[in-house]
Amino acid sequence: MRIGGLTMTRRAGREVNWRGHASALSVALASASLLVASVATAQPATTPKSDTTTSASHAKPLAGSLTGSARADYDAAKVLFADGDMKSAIVKFQSAYDSSKDARLLWNIAACEKNQRHYAKVLAYIERYKREAGPQLSASELRDADETIAAITPFTGKLAITVNEAGATVFVDDERVGVTPMSEAVRADIGQRRVRVTKEGFREASTTENVAGSGDVVVKIALAKEVHEGRLAVNAGAKATVSVDGTVVGTGPWEGALRSGGHAVRITEPGMRPDSREVLVQDNQTRLVSVTLEPNPASVPPDTAGLGASSWAILIGGSVIIVGSIVVGAVILGKSDAAGQKAPVAGTISPGTVQLPLRW
Repeated sequence: MRIGGLTMTRRAGREVNWRGHASALSVALASASLLVASVATAQPATTPKSDTTTSASHAKPLAGSLTGSARADYDAAKVLFADGDMKSAIVKFQSAYDSSKDARLLWNIAACEKNQRHYAKVLAYIERYKREAGPQLSASELRDADETIAAITPFTGKLAITVNEAGATVFVDDERVGVTPMSEAVRADIGQRRVRVTKEGFREASTTENVAGSGDVVVKIALAKEVHEGRLAVNAGAKATVSVDGTVVGTGPWEGALRSGGHAVRITEPGMRPDSREVLVQDNQTRLVSVTLEPNPASVPPDTAGLGASSWAILIGGSVIIVGSIVVGAVILGKSDAAGQKAPVAGTISPGTVQLPLRW
């Protein structure tokens, strides 16, 4: 009978046992005993009567030894396993293990990982199962575990990861595998594996490596400090002076690195109206500012095309009279009297005549 891809068999005088084979590896693993355990009882194959190393804790199957929430989680995990929902079954088996600390549940988690072809995880759980169960395991149980490890290992490889910064967190395929420095290589499934490293204050770094299963794959990753800065490029005239936050940084055109955030930029040039603006610089980006300065009216001489060298506007009686003078030798606008005084100038403002003598 097959449940969840596993062949169920019954032997006289023993609990129901299952033997799983990964379909893609069936030929290569035909001689290996893969994850021999009981999903009905969730324990390794029962020790033959001739074996005397089995402890009393394994005298009962899990179904008989688990109680309370651990038993409920275990029963739910069996249903999920039979339905082929391996991810959910792992969650329930793990919960049962957290409550009971029964190492046999680690074997069942390994079975779920095997059915998802997560071979590196299978090895990790089987090795942990051996460590935690320890002397409780019979000779046949140890043999099953060792045969499984031998059959699965060729389908994994190791990543020897080194990082230039200590205290960095390392991920393989987005799963956390350790913190640098890492004293041991990380076992991973064969194929393309993505290694990612993070540390506060540094830029995240990642690389993709091909794990072929033969020898360690050396992975060297260098982290760079995270600097919050961008660049500002000011396109202005060659005579323009560029100031940033009140400090002269150069003449136009100018480009330089600045910390991220807002900056006060001022562009000046003799005889031109200055330009001041607030500029936002963003991380790892270049902000371009183009400025065309306009002439400053205060620095331009008055127009002399119409009224001569100088002119005045005189307000008289609510009206304006424009009076101009041109200095080219002596200019006479009226006749002098005998006493040397200038003759009055006759006005034309109605209703009468306004006397407006000129003074020299």
